Amino acid sequence: MSGENKYSRKLNESEARERLRRFWNNQETDRPALNMLAPNPDHTPNPMDWKGTLKDRDFSAPYRSHTAYDCIQGGLFLYEKMPVYHINPGSGLAMMAILAGYDFRYNGKTAWIDEVPDLLEEAPPEQWETNSERARNLEFCYTEAAERIKGLGFLSSPNLLDPVTVLSQLAGAEELALTMLDEPERVREWIGSLTDLYLHIFNHFSDLANVQDSEVFFGPTAEGRSAALQCDFSVMLSTDMFKEFVLPSLKRIASAMPMTLYHLDGVEQMRFLDHLQTIPQLKGIQWNPQQDYFKPSRHLRDLHEIKERGLILYVAVDTVEEAISVTKALGPKGLFIRFRDTFASREAAEKAVEQISAQA
Repeated sequence: MSGENKYSRKLNESEARERLRRFWNNQETDRPALNMLAPNPDHTPNPMDWKGTLKDRDFSAPYRSHTAYDCIQGGLFLYEKMPVYHINPGSGLAMMAILAGYDFRYNGKTAWIDEVPDLLEEAPPEQWETNSERARNLEFCYTEAAERIKGLGFLSSPNLLDPVTVLSQLAGAEELALTMLDEPERVREWIGSLTDLYLHIFNHFSDLANVQDSEVFFGPTAEGRSAALQCDFSVMLSTDMFKEFVLPSLKRIASAMPMTLYHLDGVEQMRFLDHLQTIPQLKGIQWNPQQDYFKPSRHLRDLHEIKERGLILYVAVDTVEEAISVTKALGPKGLFIRFRDTFASREAAEKAVEQISAQA
């Protein structure tokens, strides 16, 4: 986050940046870092009247440019919420598969990567071909959206599904698990190759958008190019298998970032904390317990363990009361709270911050 005032749609940007630095560095503070959004009363929403499919929309540069501008102009980005737009084709789950040359489909608003029969019977490609028509369309999406909101806000680095989970969707979860047992070297080859692809996509699209600040999994903004580490498939793995198959890929991905969080998808992944803490760039956990996602106060034992390990913590809430409860229980140091819903007004958000600060 070089510079103090880069975005004209961000009020009190210098103060927000300093609080974000304190969060990432796990430093003492008088309240948690807060992600709060309210509608801009001076802006009339102008959604693009899209007539095509969701899939076609994902690759439309005019749609991305128009929507990025409308979203940035339409928001009051309060406290530590920065003015940012994300491009997430396939509900944020399919970008890796798209650029690997595979396909995906929508089921309602949720996207699923199409399975490829017998994928693991073959070795991975020696080099991924990423110059498809879809890839070029996505490049236009990034460059045009970034240019449209330049000086107003920023386009974040791509938040990609991890190589192991992508492989589980392409090959099938059961097939991948069995192949890990029967042909572990073949699986490691695929994971290594998909990690190469991940890093290419992450760096290439960050370059296209001239990314300097990144919003990590729709939460805290980080200095430089960052995204959340994750491996949703690992809920099926033992700690030894996580160390063997997942950790090397996570370390390679993290090495491209100055700082990152781990998207802990399910409380079952608490068993990997020892391994995760061997990643030098990993600063903390983005809490995603599957059950009671927006009620972190129901998971205080696990959250205390995360904090006691010296890890920072990003949680999401539905209500001010929940934010107060988790702040009171955990303290403000190294805590970031994202409100899922938009506040009705700046004044409503300010009142909420007064209440939260009183418990810090």
